[in-house]
Amino acid sequence: MGRRPAWMRTLFRGRAVVARLLRLREPGVPAGVPLRPEDISFTPGDKVAFFTVSAAAEDRFIVLESADTHLIGYLAVLAGPSAGGRTRFEGVTIVRYRRWTGPLYFNLIRPFHHLVVRSMTNAGSRPAPGTVERITPK
Repeated sequence: MGRRPAWMRTLFRGRAVVARLLRLREPGVPAGVPLRPEDISFTPGDKVAFFTVSAAAEDRFIVLESADTHLIGYLAVLAGPSAGGRTRFEGVTIVRYRRWTGPLYFNLIRPFHHLVVRSMTNAGSRPAPGTVERITPK
């Protein structure tokens, strides 16, 4: 969840136009503050970037949510053992609609949702400073 590339900032500007038309909140581009693993809280209610921790068990899983008036987006990351004593991470996103504008909004942004999530996954798989290993998302 570090620096935001120009294409992502452009998508969020487009989102602002759609948000105004649907009378949604208009947060700007989420701050691109780099996070280190030790900066991530597993305490429900704490903030991780623009998400709120819903549930978590360190070294097992974390469920994050981002709520708006029209929908709630959830991001879950699960950790499990992998070959060679490494840890395998799997992620899932879920959207729960709160109002009629939820499905309308999400279907407009759906093609770009995958690009943004993929970019965030790639950023999250980069090695922490001082390490050399990189995990390649599938």
